[in-house]
Amino acid sequence: MKRVLVTGGAGFIGVHLVKKLLQMNCQITILDNLDPQVHGPNAKLDLSVSPYVNFIQGDIFDYHICEQAVQNQDVIIHLAADTATGQSMYEITKCTNSNISGIANLLQAICNQHTKIDQLVLASSRAVYGEGKYICPQCGIVYPDGRCSEDLKHRIYEPRCPICSGFLKQTATCEESELKPQSIYGVTKMTQELYLRTICKAMNIPYTILRFQNVYGEGQSLINPYTGILSVFSSNIMSGKPIEIFEDGMESRDFVHVEDVVRAVLLAINGEASNTVFNVGTGHNTTILELTKLLYFYYGEPPNYHINHMYRLGDIRHNHADISRMKHVLGYEPKVSLEEGLLKFTDWTKQNSFSNNHYEESLNIMKGKGILKS
Repeated sequence: MKRVLVTGGAGFIGVHLVKKLLQMNCQITILDNLDPQVHGPNAKLDLSVSPYVNFIQGDIFDYHICEQAVQNQDVIIHLAADTATGQSMYEITKCTNSNISGIANLLQAICNQHTKIDQLVLASSRAVYGEGKYICPQCGIVYPDGRCSEDLKHRIYEPRCPICSGFLKQTATCEESELKPQSIYGVTKMTQELYLRTICKAMNIPYTILRFQNVYGEGQSLINPYTGILSVFSSNIMSGKPIEIFEDGMESRDFVHVEDVVRAVLLAINGEASNTVFNVGTGHNTTILELTKLLYFYYGEPPNYHINHMYRLGDIRHNHADISRMKHVLGYEPKVSLEEGLLKFTDWTKQNSFSNNHYEESLNIMKGKGILKS
């Protein structure tokens, strides 16, 4: 029976993962702070897992909590993170406390406890790539920097070649791609990876880094205005509010269902590939406009969206994963199509009541901070 610590185990991905680990007869400890922004006020651990796990409620940036959590663990899966990309651009301390101080405390606790860990898995993000990998007709493969503010002001949204300034063709981003994060959140995830590699190498702890694309699915927070775009858009649709689409709606992401993400984590735990980085996605991209139309279709509501041409600092234009390494090394194959995943997700959201997700408030804050521009 493996003893497994799941930090952030009360969260969206965490609960799905813990259920699967319990089916595998693992002995589970969950460390989670039940952040009200994500879980709502007076939140409790999901009843489907709470009777069967050891639950430690506390913050990952509290060293003594980490010290308690890592004791006698065989496997540690580090999901706990502040994942609000937009918010990270003005709540910098909050993001770095959770993500950088958090993993520092976790690794420090492992070092001080002399805990023999069989494997440490880090949930990283496609945000470490920034814009990721592109092809320039003149210069070949390039990794563009952040988009030019003058271009964005003039509604030119596609990134340019860092060498010739020409426009680019998007291609799948592989794990060897340059890391050029465009948000504080992306910087913290890149830093997490560096901390993990350095300490695990020094302590001879096998590790796996999983760079998640845009994860969605049942159980995702419907009240957090900085959570996944599907939850935010769904809250607006079910509340009869219009959807505001940034830029021109042609920005695209790789949307991967939580079931496939959990499958990837389990493959990483049970596989033989250690000290490796893997992309976790579908290998396909969908534009935000396409996604919006699909959501209205699955909710059976007439489209009510507005392309406002606003843009958010720290946002990227496109990204989708090259998942060939995960396929070849661990046998990963995404099984939930976007259509099937959206049906599962929308069926679940229809069973939930919708309270204020503070989305309009979050937009006003970002406008006031100069993060959201038009």
